[in-house]
Amino acid sequence: MSLFQSSHFRTEAILALTRPLFGERLIPAPPGWRVAALLTITFLLLAAITLTVLELPRKVTATGVLVAETGLTWAYAPMAGHIEAIHVRRGDVIKAGDPLLRITHDADASGQSYAARSLALEAEEKALAERSRLAAEQRRFLTSSQTGEQQRLQQQEATTLAELKLERAKAVIADEAFRTAGEVASSGAISRLDRDRAEAMWLESRQRLEQLQAAATSAAALLKALPSKQASEQSELDTRLAVLEQEAATLGQRRLELRLSRQSEVSSPVSGQIVALRPETGSFVSARSPQIAVLPQGEKLLAELSVPSSALGLVVPGTPLRLHIESFPHAKFGAVAAVVEEVSPVLQPAGEGQSAQPFFRIRARPAAATLHRDSQTFALQPDMRLHAFVLLEQRRAFEWLFEPLLEALRR
Repeated sequence: MSLFQSSHFRTEAILALTRPLFGERLIPAPPGWRVAALLTITFLLLAAITLTVLELPRKVTATGVLVAETGLTWAYAPMAGHIEAIHVRRGDVIKAGDPLLRITHDADASGQSYAARSLALEAEEKALAERSRLAAEQRRFLTSSQTGEQQRLQQQEATTLAELKLERAKAVIADEAFRTAGEVASSGAISRLDRDRAEAMWLESRQRLEQLQAAATSAAALLKALPSKQASEQSELDTRLAVLEQEAATLGQRRLELRLSRQSEVSSPVSGQIVALRPETGSFVSARSPQIAVLPQGEKLLAELSVPSSALGLVVPGTPLRLHIESFPHAKFGAVAAVVEEVSPVLQPAGEGQSAQPFFRIRARPAAATLHRDSQTFALQPDMRLHAFVLLEQRRAFEWLFEPLLEALRR
């Protein structure tokens, strides 16, 4: 059964599809050998021109860090101790003398424990407080006793004066009785014994009167001298209290000096920017250990790079570089132009500095100390890691292609 006789296809559709196949048609013939030769010659000519004109660079990748040209300035802990407070942060701009951190020390420069010194000082303070308390009680007792003594002397003087007044009256009577007894005895009216008895009473009255007068004089003298005596006692006690107060002030000064000597403030030795902070609050630091690194104001940065040994002799001062800072992605911040300033001729062994092959070091000076993005400016800082593509040489493509042959011909 033919295709036209099949019931599966419509005859009109088959005819419409096969109609272009009927009649005369042009079939393209393959190009001749002349055309192929012309195309081949053209291609070879273009390749030769390209190999002759095109220059290809030879580069190596160098890795390294940014360093200060003359080095960083470090602030050191004067003595061992614990970090109590840190006053700055990385990136802060400071002036010389600005406080950086405060350290609390456990012992002084002689090695004596501050805790032991504090306990000894506390014992002295307690002893002084007890002495001051006793002196204050003695002062209150002295004031009370002086008041009582004054009242007692005043009472004694009043009593003595009253007794003296009474005794004077008795003395007048005794004088009169003795005089009368003498007159009567001379007339014989009384016996001599009675006269002697009257004389004895008169003498006793006189003696008693003299004693009372002496007692009154003594009481008056004591009462008169009492203010001076009390003032002297009060002055002596005041002097003791003043000495105790002076000792208390001295102990307070010693306590303050102990507290201040136990803490030390570490200040910045130069003006510049904080680029490294080693300590943490509460951490222990040893004596004369570096704690904070300061990049001095006006200090320049250099890139210190490790270059594979295969480039030794090809990298010279003046070689241009493009530094790619790892902290600032190249796609967003770009690269920093630099020029090689120093080349070390000494090869370092492989494995040192995480290098897989021998290398030598170079130092390059960046053309700028900042990177920019939009309206923001970012400063480069020491210890930032970077890499650079070092251009060793630039040759034409045919030189790279035929280098083995040319090298063999030179031999």
